[in-house]
Amino acid sequence: MRWRRVRGRPLRVNWRPEDTEAALKAAFRAERDPALRLRVQALWRIRAGDTIVDAAARVGVTERTARAWVARYRAGGLAALRTQSRPPPPPPSHLTADQWQAVRDHLRTGTPRTVAQLRAWIAAQWQRAYTIEGLRRALHRERMRRKVPRPRHVKTDRAVQTAWKKGGAHRR
Repeated sequence: MRWRRVRGRPLRVNWRPEDTEAALKAAFRAERDPALRLRVQALWRIRAGDTIVDAAARVGVTERTARAWVARYRAGGLAALRTQSRPPPPPPSHLTADQWQAVRDHLRTGTPRTVAQLRAWIAAQWQRAYTIEGLRRALHRERMRRKVPRPRHVKTDRAVQTAWKKGGAHRR
């Protein structure tokens, strides 16, 4: 096995006895799933003596991705590479249709002025945890908006505004 020191410490992988260079090459050639084929090819090249940088460049991925594949191999061998790299996305909504209707009614009152306030209200009502961005996306998905009244200046005279709306303003 060749060791080339590019930078930092040399790569150390505790290869499993069955994962020889020839076995990884055969697994690479036999693999039909394109995504898994890349992972096995990268491991084969690293087992053959290439650095992670060289192996990543050869298979067309970033060094960071190749390092993640090596870490997954260390954790569980070739079987770990066959699993999904990311967990599945969370369910689209934490609330039921009746709960969303209650949120609509609550928004109509104008009480929550921010998404954070609405998030706290939902947590108090139903013990459901949303992130602020997650709640924004859920509100968009449910086609809801916060009803926030237009801000008024402290010197606003509502009587003058009401008179103007009724046509009491002086016009020329």
